[in-house]
Amino acid sequence: MSVIYEEKVNSIDVRSLVLPCGAICGLALLFFRLWYFQVVQSESLAAEALRGRTTAVKTIAPRGMIVDRNGAVLAGVREEYVVTGVPKLALTDPKLISRVASILNIEPNGWRNIRCAITTSL
Repeated sequence: MSVIYEEKVNSIDVRSLVLPCGAICGLALLFFRLWYFQVVQSESLAAEALRGRTTAVKTIAPRGMIVDRNGAVLAGVREEYVVTGVPKLALTDPKLISRVASILNIEPNGWRNIRCAITTSL
């Protein structure tokens, strides 16, 4: 038999297995790492994210009085409380608005009459 008609023997070479095996191992490693974050660490990561969302400002910003040329006060310094909330979450609990109104000493329907800041995130 000649070289032209000789049957080719299919042999698996080690070099041809390195890339597919490496890719499979890499994807398996990525899958298990993502599973670890989603299942094992989910509670602690959710608590950490919630902790980062909440901020409390304890100090009052230093401000001065604005007066006109005669010394009459145009704008002064006064203490003001700002209540912020997420409307989607606030409307899910029907008693929430009445509880917040009792804390602020206003009528439950009177919250529109005061200046309030409502975040629309989420």
